Amino acid sequence: MKVTVKGTITVALERKSGTSAAGKDWASQDFVMKEADSNDSIKFNVFGIENLANYDLKVNDDIEATVVVNSREYQGKFYTDIRAISCTKISGDNTATIGNSVIPETNPNIGE
Repeated sequence: MKVTVKGTITVALERKSGTSAAGKDWASQDFVMKEADSNDSIKFNVFGIENLANYDLKVNDDIEATVVVNSREYQGKFYTDIRAISCTKISGDNTATIGNSVIPETNPNIGE
């Protein structure tokens, strides 16, 4: 399910990185955004070294993000991921698209 949300980055959690079993480097970082139209917050993930560099998200950035919400079962438990597939920084009347990402098929945090 795709959802577009607007808001302000309030928290940038620690960046995680590593090397996959296939020998490819990866990086991932979670962000918390307070939605513009409500007092609600959403935690979402940006996956990929290139995506993190392109988006360059920082605390207090006003953004519009398109996220994919996906739930999956692993060993009898369900996990829900909210992953950004595009982000646009918003500043006043000017907006600038800062990238689109590709959603990987596997989660690097689960030994698949």
